Amino acid sequence: MLLELITGRRPIDTANLMEDSLVDWARPLLSAALAGETSFAELVDERLAGDYSPVEVERMAACAAASIRHSARRRPKMSQIVRALEEDASLDDLHQDGVKPGQSALFSTGGSENISR
Repeated sequence: MLLELITGRRPIDTANLMEDSLVDWARPLLSAALAGETSFAELVDERLAGDYSPVEVERMAACAAASIRHSARRRPKMSQIVRALEEDASLDDLHQDGVKPGQSALFSTGGSENISR
């Protein structure tokens, strides 16, 4: 839901403007923006015309990225997301076992984690 709020897009694009789901489309953009490689501008709903708080978008994006990790065990609890959105907790609290928002152990290189299904 956070991705829908940030992007103004539906989870599945019936008009086929996105080849993938919203999560698949947004995941690399979130990772790059949270790493400081790009800005959040490509993610944010263009209908906002730049009228948003970059700090709040970054906080929402970090929460969204942590919530869409491939491994469900590595996703934060809803209470952690709520505290992070309310600024009652640091975004560092979303890191579990060193996995930062936007990262996924499933696709990290050199990781020794064994992911079972």
